[in-house]
Amino acid sequence: MIERTVEVAIGPARAFDLWVKRVDLWWPPGHRVSGEPDGALHFEPGVGGRFFERTASGRELDYGRVVTWQPPTLLAYDFFLGSGPDAPTRVEVRFVAAGAGTRVEVRHTRGALAADRFDTTVPRYRASWDHVTAAFAAHARTITETPR
Repeated sequence: MIERTVEVAIGPARAFDLWVKRVDLWWPPGHRVSGEPDGALHFEPGVGGRFFERTASGRELDYGRVVTWQPPTLLAYDFFLGSGPDAPTRVEVRFVAAGAGTRVEVRHTRGALAADRFDTTVPRYRASWDHVTAAFAAHARTITETPR
């Protein structure tokens, strides 16, 4: 299991929205499947929604499928990168109120992937999540919480 936690100075609803509605703005360019500079990432809302990249030419590459959608506290998805849709790993992202901000807790488990295969990919996943969560936190720092 891989766990990463970052603290951001925006509330859980804003943090959840940033993760799912603005993923294209913060997800690191070097962690996109197509390798094309104009590819855009998207989450389709709700259980069964896709996490995917759409290239400038219109090609779509699936990254995962949403299995839990509980705004603003929980998102979980089967993750296809590094394993494929037949044996996806599982990513769970929790958005926990922490003072005036949010603690974002990412947990990546083997899901349906065989344990030995997951074990061989853990170092790559760990390094990737270090970059991805750092990029999320950096982008969140550019956002100020506005009263509702």
